[in-house]
Amino acid sequence: MARLNYREFYPINNTQDLFESKFKHLNTTEQNRWKNFKNRIPRSNFIKEKLKLRQSRICPICYKILNENIVVHHIDYDRLCDFDTYDKQLSPTIKEPNRELDVPNCNNCNNTNICLDKLVLIHNSCHMILHKQEGKILEKKTKIKFPKNPRNYEIVSKEWWLTKTTIDLLDLLQEILKEINSNSSTKFKVEYTKFFIKLTPENIIYFKPDNDNLKITFSYGDFGKWVKKLNEKGIKCDIYKRSSQKLTFSINRNQYSENYLIIKEIIKDCIVKFNNNDLPDYSPQMTLF
Repeated sequence: MARLNYREFYPINNTQDLFESKFKHLNTTEQNRWKNFKNRIPRSNFIKEKLKLRQSRICPICYKILNENIVVHHIDYDRLCDFDTYDKQLSPTIKEPNRELDVPNCNNCNNTNICLDKLVLIHNSCHMILHKQEGKILEKKTKIKFPKNPRNYEIVSKEWWLTKTTIDLLDLLQEILKEINSNSSTKFKVEYTKFFIKLTPENIIYFKPDNDNLKITFSYGDFGKWVKKLNEKGIKCDIYKRSSQKLTFSINRNQYSENYLIIKEIIKDCIVKFNNNDLPDYSPQMTLF
C-alpha cells in the first residue's frame, strides 16, 4: 500500500503571516490581486484542468485518479495575480442552476505557470485530512449543555414574589383569578413557585410578573383568533410550542382595563376548551400572526 504524502503538501506559509509581514502595506489594487490568487483561483475550472494535465489526473497524496470531488490546494500563498479584476464563471448546482462564481482571468494570462507551481489538485477527502494533520482543523469535542437559567419550581410565598415585582401586579393577578373562577365549575387557586405563578389543581393558565407587566400564558384556546385581536389592540403576543402550543402575552393594569372584554373572552375560551379536553390547534397557520 502506497504511503500517503500529507506532510509534503503542507503550505510553506500562511495568509495571516503574509498579511502581517510581506503584504502588510498592499494598496487596494494589490489586495485585489492577492485575493485573486488566494481566494478566487481555487474556483477556476481553467486552473483545475491545467493541474489535471500536469498531474496526469492523479492525486499526489493518495495516488488515486482525480474524480469530481476535487479541490485546488495552495502550497504557497506568496503570489499576486497579474490582474486585479476577475470574471464570472457559471458554476451551477441543483439548487442554484444559474449560480456564478468570481474567478481570475487565468485563461488570458501569460504567467499561469507561476501560479500552477504554487498549487496542487487533490481530493476533497485528502484535503480535509491534510489540514487536520496540519492542525488547522480541530476535532469537535462533545460539550455537555446545561441550561443557562434552570427553572426552579420550588414553592414560595406571595411575600417572596413581592421582592421581585409590585403589589399592583399581584393584585391584578388576583382579579384575573376571580374572572377565571367566575367562568369555571372548577375553583382554581394560585400556587407561587420561584419560576412562575400557576393555577391549581390544573395549570391551564400561568403567570410571570415583573416590575412593569404581568405575563400570562394560556394552554387552551383558539390561539389564531386571539393573536389577531390582541395585535389589533397593540398587545404583542406569541404562540410557541413546548410539549403543546401555548399563547402568551404581557399586559399592565391599564392595558387590562382597556382590553378587559377581550381578555375575558380569552379566559372563557380557554376554560371551555379545557373542559372539552381540546388540545390547542397545531396547524402551521397558527404561527403566521
